[in-house]
Amino acid sequence: MRAKPALRGRRGGIGRQRELADEAFERGQAFGENGDDLAAAEDALGDNLDELIDEIEGGEADPDGDAARALSQARNHMREAEQALRNGNFDAANDAMERAIENLRDGAKRLAGEEMRQARGRQGEALDPLGRPVGEADGGGVKVPEETDAARSRAVIEELRRRLAEPGRSEEEIDYLERLLERF
Repeated sequence: MRAKPALRGRRGGIGRQRELADEAFERGQAFGENGDDLAAAEDALGDNLDELIDEIEGGEADPDGDAARALSQARNHMREAEQALRNGNFDAANDAMERAIENLRDGAKRLAGEEMRQARGRQGEALDPLGRPVGEADGGGVKVPEETDAARSRAVIEELRRRLAEPGRSEEEIDYLERLLERF
């Protein structure tokens, strides 16, 4: 599902948005600071969010569109913040950034909830944390090895030693077999 990478990306986006808001606040306290570099960073962050929104709208992660709507609102607030930063209005930029952060959190929460609902709906094809199919109590789909790993290792070692003992092997082949034997 596409939502999982999207959530990872958005968590990073929320943190970066918080950093920009903090820096805008600090610069707002200092007289005469220019916010063009912060505006450029806000624009880049917004571009990343646009890509994420497109990905969500193109997938099955948000069938009701609630998450995409919240993220679109966040993007609008980010544009407001960018414009305020370019105008040197750090207070307005900070307010817009705070609203963007709230919308980002709301979108992330909605996507996570939808992902949980979808996972519950696919119990037949879901896997547990160890990669085993969920719902197959008899283990019918799990292949059990016929011999232990130790027995298989012994058999491989014996075969390598047997081949090393055979006459007529080239020096390269002997070196190769010895390197293999070192691994066991």
